[in-house]
Amino acid sequence: MREAVAEDAVPLYELSANVEEAPHWPLAAWEAIFRGEGAERIVLVAVAENEVNSSEEILGLAVLTLVSDFAELESIAVAPKRQRQGIGGSLLVAGIVSASARGAQSLELEVRASNERARKFYQTRGFREQGRRAAYYSDPVEDAVLMELRPLKV
Repeated sequence: MREAVAEDAVPLYELSANVEEAPHWPLAAWEAIFRGEGAERIVLVAVAENEVNSSEEILGLAVLTLVSDFAELESIAVAPKRQRQGIGGSLLVAGIVSASARGAQSLELEVRASNERARKFYQTRGFREQGRRAAYYSDPVEDAVLMELRPLKV
């Protein structure tokens, strides 16, 4: 687990394009994050060493936005072949620790109402449902469930 760097922009773009739940931002948006444009973000990656050529493979990502005294979890995404191995949970813990170290008192997120797997993932880690945003998502149109972890703890 480590914080992402500018050289990770292309692999993050490629990973997110292959994970349905990930943000499907254009490459330029990933590059802008590393130039410090826009909101203050924390981008974490889970990596594995490729023993054949000593390179890293990005297995998952977490993106958090810092806003005043809270953080918003924009996304946790894990490569399809690496899901259900604890990578998402490790990214969440690293995100909580990092956001807390930067002064965040709570962590908020939104998730599709139909995404029971994600909602359960967050609930078992202490998140509580705070409300809904009607018809927030498109394709298909669906409500967003708002969730919060307060105080930040792992």
